[in-house]
Amino acid sequence: MKKNLFTMMAISLFVCILSSLAFGAEEDTEYASGTVFKTSAGQITLNQENDEGETIQVMYQIDKNTKFVNASTWKDLKVGQNVEIEFVIKNKKNIAVSITVEVEEENWGEDESEE
Repeated sequence: MKKNLFTMMAISLFVCILSSLAFGAEEDTEYASGTVFKTSAGQITLNQENDEGETIQVMYQIDKNTKFVNASTWKDLKVGQNVEIEFVIKNKKNIAVSITVEVEEENWGEDESEE
């Protein structure tokens, strides 16, 4: 009986440890926006405003899993474009999950019937 109880406790402890490891492995997705400062095959740097309203440069890693919206690859990103980035932090690095180029709409707010 004591052996079964010890085995059950050991299994329960093992399951709890595995659950906590799996829970800790989840990454919180964060979001940022700014203008492109520079790009390369492995990273994009944005001009962003910090909490004090100052412009700072923040770097995001681009990898094979990074998705692009309104662009095909990092090569389509141009300095000065407004972008939004969905990212996770891994090993103290910002890893871009997706990069969306903001597209300016023509005739925004204009009445098309006016000429």
